[in-house]
Amino acid sequence: MAIDEQVLREQVAKATRRLERDAGISTQRRLNFEMSVKNLYQSFQDRERVPKIQGLLNECMTFLDDELSVITGPYEELLSIDEVIEQELILFVALNVNKNTEPVRALGKMLLQNLQLAVGKRYESEEQRRRANRPMFSVVLDEFAPFGYRNFSQILQTARGTNTAFLFSMQSLPQLMHVGRGFKEDVTSAPNTTMALRTRDEETARYFLRASAEHPVTRRNLSMQRWKLFGYEKYEETGRAVDVQDKETRALDEHIKNLPKGQMEILMTDDTQGTLHAHLHVRPPADVQVPHFEPELYPRLKHSRANSVGANLRFKTPELAAKRFARRAFGDLRV
Repeated sequence: MAIDEQVLREQVAKATRRLERDAGISTQRRLNFEMSVKNLYQSFQDRERVPKIQGLLNECMTFLDDELSVITGPYEELLSIDEVIEQELILFVALNVNKNTEPVRALGKMLLQNLQLAVGKRYESEEQRRRANRPMFSVVLDEFAPFGYRNFSQILQTARGTNTAFLFSMQSLPQLMHVGRGFKEDVTSAPNTTMALRTRDEETARYFLRASAEHPVTRRNLSMQRWKLFGYEKYEETGRAVDVQDKETRALDEHIKNLPKGQMEILMTDDTQGTLHAHLHVRPPADVQVPHFEPELYPRLKHSRANSVGANLRFKTPELAAKRFARRAFGDLRV
């Protein structure tokens, strides 16, 4: 579609007819459409238009493999992030970075940017901010470090004003260094509650120790007396002691690096007592069920069909389709 000028003109004609029939479209949106069409038609005069598009398509083809095309390909029964929030739905997205790394990482960043846009809309809306009973919007990001980008830390700073709660986890803090040290510092300073399981990473343990804060402690030094008789040395207490005031972190390095399975150190913010430090034991989860509750699940996304609404990403002539598949058979992935 991006290469074929005739197909593009047909799609522009269809969109123009829809704009003429739909009275609910604003004037600004119509003007934006006219400007986009004008820029598109001007690009037809560029001699390097096809090579430029070809290079873009070669990169985008990785998004249409057998697994990712379920997300990126269909047009039916689609949901936006805003609809998920408004309808109080649960959106579950599984992204395996170990398989097809680059497109999966790019797709994860796109989802996070859309999420940041949705939170930004809630933050700038005075009506949304004044609503005291608006539902809590919870976001759980497990192993999100590969999908992080530089401006993502801003969403964590403004999420509190939109009744949005973020829960993210990672193996160690150095995973955030692929974006930058400033990004790591911004992300780690945002959470109100921090939980640390057993870790041997020195930087992660040092971060938790500093976050737990120092408190005054009293160290008692005992006085010892040495006895030496016939080459035999012996130390005995003299009964005298000296108390020394010192400071140490509430969390201890030896505890963090030696936590058993099912235990963790936790730093939790309390409105009256400040930051609390506790040692948490996690019991095995029981089989908890809600009586007479049956969740309503949306059907699994299917691959796009020929009768889909929108641009149909297929070849119009069988000869061209056969030529394309013949190229792919010989290892040429270009469209």
